[in-house]
Amino acid sequence: MDDTEIYLRDWFVHYIKHKDLVLRRIQAIDNTDQGLKLTMKDRVVDVLVEIQLTHAIHRLKDGWLYIVTLHNEENTKALAANWKSFSSNPKLTIFFVNPFSSQETKWVIMPYTHERICDISSLEQGFVSLAELVDPITVEELKRKMR
Repeated sequence: MDDTEIYLRDWFVHYIKHKDLVLRRIQAIDNTDQGLKLTMKDRVVDVLVEIQLTHAIHRLKDGWLYIVTLHNEENTKALAANWKSFSSNPKLTIFFVNPFSSQETKWVIMPYTHERICDISSLEQGFVSLAELVDPITVEELKRKMR
């Protein structure tokens, strides 16, 4: 993992711990070569941290899987272009993140569920609606802001 992926991984650990404060389902969080392994009371979730969403496509698998990626136009287009691959796993959740956004810092989608409730002909327009409060960020901007 490079520095930007480590930064996103660490941001996600902070986010997921904060989200779990009340329910206390997380039992362990372990670093892996590709991201994290979340051990929860009822499941184990693999977390892939990929700056470019296209790099995660060949790592898709059955089972609980979170993908953490940057929120930008390139990754949104990759989601739309590879929608069938992403929407085939009912246990996949994708987090589009900008830790430095002025409003919301992430938007989240579960492609399998989204496939069943949305109009596929307006898929990209729906992504824009989901993401409108998160500022897009490039890899270069992230590197500059990390300093």
